[in-house]
Amino acid sequence: MEMESTDATIVGDINLLLLPEECLSHVISFTTPRDAILCSAVSRPLQSAADSDATWERFLPSDYSSILSRAVDPVHYASKKDLYFRLCDPDHPLLIDGGTMSFGLEKSSGAKCFMISARALSIIWSGEARYWKWIALPESRLCCLSCFQTDTRCEGPRLPISNNQNYSR
Repeated sequence: MEMESTDATIVGDINLLLLPEECLSHVISFTTPRDAILCSAVSRPLQSAADSDATWERFLPSDYSSILSRAVDPVHYASKKDLYFRLCDPDHPLLIDGGTMSFGLEKSSGAKCFMISARALSIIWSGEARYWKWIALPESRLCCLSCFQTDTRCEGPRLPISNNQNYSR
């Protein structure tokens, strides 16, 4: 069987296609999700390495299992790549913590994105009808109510912030 080769797979005198898939996967995992997608278009061996769970595991946040365990509905995925793109879908964020928060990833960087429901906030005088009016918004991503305020301050829940992790701004 002849191994396919392109100029893109030759670095100096080394043919990258001769490296074991685990090595290729390890190297690709130090790039970006976009680069992994581009690598998968170069050749079949690079596609196999770029699409591997080992590669995409590195693009997921280190605490993704913990976040998935907090999901309102179970998250089904065929591969880590599939999970990554499922979490990047802005039209279907992952509802967590009983629907009081949503979680997603920023597609190009893998940065964490949290959205907090107004009901998850500790809001001064939130039970006072003269200051607040809670209105149901069925089209809201979060399964809670939205609030409108007059003039007050609020504090939010502590987010699971991790060291050495990118977050979306």
